[in-house]
Amino acid sequence: PPPLSRPRFRQSSEAVGNALQRFTNPREGKRRKVGLPALVSANTESGETELGMGLLEEESRTGVRLILENPIEPGTTMRWDVPGTTISGKGVVIFSRAVESSLRVTFVVGVERIDEPRDRLAVLRRWISTDKNPSAAV
Repeated sequence: PPPLSRPRFRQSSEAVGNALQRFTNPREGKRRKVGLPALVSANTESGETELGMGLLEEESRTGVRLILENPIEPGTTMRWDVPGTTISGKGVVIFSRAVESSLRVTFVVGVERIDEPRDRLAVLRRWISTDKNPSAAV
């Protein structure tokens, strides 16, 4: 038999904790798994610097998570573009964490998206040009 001091009904601490986390968690909106290679560049004092290819792991309305070969300093403004798609954006690095495996060290980089006015015509032109010229997507 359960002890008399224990309440008969389940504690609501889990429900309260989950509700509290919704209000305190800065992540909002649904995240979409992408898993596609992305061209990444960062704004530096000398201008925009190409960082090469990374992996766009997931995205949401407010940001993205990238896997990169090198760390990026939090506060750095950067761009990402998935060739052959309309997936691209600009944002500020929030965190950069090392992930070690037996083969190498990679970095998980969290980026908060900066709202930019989207030129829908430019997106359409890029989509058409990569559709006509598949080598442009590589």
